[in-house]
Amino acid sequence: MKNILLIGLSFILLQGGCAKRLASSVKGTDPSGPTVAASSLRPPKLTEEKMTREVPLIQESEIEVPVLAPAPEPVSEAKMAQLTDIFFDFDQALLSDSAKTTLQKNAGLIKGQISPKTIQITGHSDERGTEEYNLALGERRAKIVKRYLTALGVNAHLLQTTSLGEEAPFCNQAEEGCWSQNRRAHFSVRPPQ
Repeated sequence: MKNILLIGLSFILLQGGCAKRLASSVKGTDPSGPTVAASSLRPPKLTEEKMTREVPLIQESEIEVPVLAPAPEPVSEAKMAQLTDIFFDFDQALLSDSAKTTLQKNAGLIKGQISPKTIQITGHSDERGTEEYNLALGERRAKIVKRYLTALGVNAHLLQTTSLGEEAPFCNQAEEGCWSQNRRAHFSVRPPQ
């Protein structure tokens, strides 16, 4: 039991001595070892000359500033009246490449309008086919246009669809040149409801 006490006491004394020695070496007062000045523990001051030598200065002319595209100007009511109709093939409600290009331009106008207006998309067909069939075809045409515009980022709440089918034709002659003008989706601008 005496040996255990002696070992424990020796251990405490050794630890106490090491702690004192470590503390005094940091302060620079340990007589048995080299003294360490507190100022040598700090990093050396860099002079302006050293800083410019070690890290090259960047000139203003070397800084690249990204050029941002200007914000699009709001679209006036007169421009909104210029929304372009799109046309469909016989008995089809599919968008052609030229129709998609026109709808992309229309989407830009609708998204840039000054005050939100409701855009009425009216689907039309030529006179061939039954009245019910042509109304349904006109509705499919109007809805495909609305889906495409919303996919381009137009707010769906601004778009309303309706169909007039073969009613209100653009051209009244019974020939293909005239019928092709009647197979369309027409845009009209209305005040918000």
